[in-house]
Amino acid sequence: MIALSTIPLSTTTGDLTLALRICGAIGILFIFSGVGLLLRRQRVLGLGQAGLNPVIVVIDLAALAAGVATVVIGSVGLFEWELLFLLARPMLAFTFVLASLRHA
Repeated sequence: MIALSTIPLSTTTGDLTLALRICGAIGILFIFSGVGLLLRRQRVLGLGQAGLNPVIVVIDLAALAAGVATVVIGSVGLFEWELLFLLARPMLAFTFVLASLRHA
């Protein structure tokens, strides 16, 4: 949705750079809300401090950096990097699920 929203937003505003900056900010909010939701679920389920996977932390930080750069510069390339990192997180989670099924 974030990627596709750039098209109607840029045609509505008449400014691609503004649309990219808005969508970059939405991506940043998405990252923070996703991390917050996962930490809340961890606490509600009583999982304690399960620890942070360093690969996930790096992906999230890279997505945040690309998002901030998109907001500041408004570049299509930076926005594409943000989208790539946003896609990498669920892809990694999916591989963790597949790996856990192998031992079942």
